[in-house]
Amino acid sequence: MSPVDPRMLGRRVKLAREEAGLTQAALAEASGVTDETISRLERAAFEPSLSTVVAVVEALGVDLDALVRSLPRRRGVTTARESARAP
Repeated sequence: MSPVDPRMLGRRVKLAREEAGLTQAALAEASGVTDETISRLERAAFEPSLSTVVAVVEALGVDLDALVRSLPRRRGVTTARESARAP
């Protein structure tokens, strides 16, 4: 289960892609994934691996931390820090 809401991640990737003036095909080529992967990522049709997300954000020239900062986490997912504080 991903700690980041895939719908919000998809929206932010799409926005960054459009701001960069890239098509899904161009972003796919630049990031080394398929057009279908970009489409599915933007539509939140799957939860991508970290390596896929990293490849996409690097191709977009955006900072991964800035892209996912303040994205809501999915219910039931706790961070390591939160787990350490639990009684």
